[in-house]
Amino acid sequence: MRYEVLISSFFGFSLLVTWIFYPVIFNYSTIYSQYLTFLGLKVTFMGSTTFIFLPLTLATGIFALFSSIIPLIWRKSRYSLYLSGISSILTLAMLISSYIYVLRYFHYSGYSVVPTFNGYFYMRTPITPGFGLPFFLLFPFLIFSVLNSATRARWLPYQRLTLLEKVYKDIMEGNLYKGLTNLFNELGVSYATTKESIDTGEFKIPLSERSEGSFFPEKPLIYFYEGKSFIYDGEEFKELPIDEGIKRILSMAKLDMRREEKEYE
Repeated sequence: MRYEVLISSFFGFSLLVTWIFYPVIFNYSTIYSQYLTFLGLKVTFMGSTTFIFLPLTLATGIFALFSSIIPLIWRKSRYSLYLSGISSILTLAMLISSYIYVLRYFHYSGYSVVPTFNGYFYMRTPITPGFGLPFFLLFPFLIFSVLNSATRARWLPYQRLTLLEKVYKDIMEGNLYKGLTNLFNELGVSYATTKESIDTGEFKIPLSERSEGSFFPEKPLIYFYEGKSFIYDGEEFKELPIDEGIKRILSMAKLDMRREEKEYE
């Protein structure tokens, strides 16, 4: 999972969670307040509260949720990032539409509408707009989602290791067994292990210089020793760099590094 996607989704989920407890936008005075919540508009007047369901605010939350989830569950294609970016833009559009609706139908010629259970009335009072925590989380969420769709989630200044580089790093650090088993598991290679070797059926990889079968091999062998690889193909030994030895393993297993799963390609 790429960090760029995790950052975007973090702001998206944070936006949704905080919106449950805090309004995204509100208008208030000493006796009258309007709160734009996750499910609609909450109006308070002198201690009395009325709630009005607004489909637009619910759509805002749905688009934000979709934008946060889709890159996490659909990682094999860059189109999930495009959908996420578009959904984040629609999140902002639905929120703006919600606020325009409130300004259009709950404010008139300097008067504010106070809904009641059996009707409504107009009240003239100074109104001050305000913004809640979800409002400030919306913009980094929007920026990161659009940035991910534009860069295929590759805007952080770090280089992620390829599968070949991971195996090379493990071998150089002395973790031969870990590196090769992770490689075979990732690429779907069947193998059997003992305390002394890894056997794929086509060839054997001794885990130490004095492993059983190293002196009179019955099948091709590939050694990794002191920063080098040694290949025995049944006729002669060849010395190769570590990365070439790993590639020889793949070719002998009839695999290609292109089978490695790539995210958002």
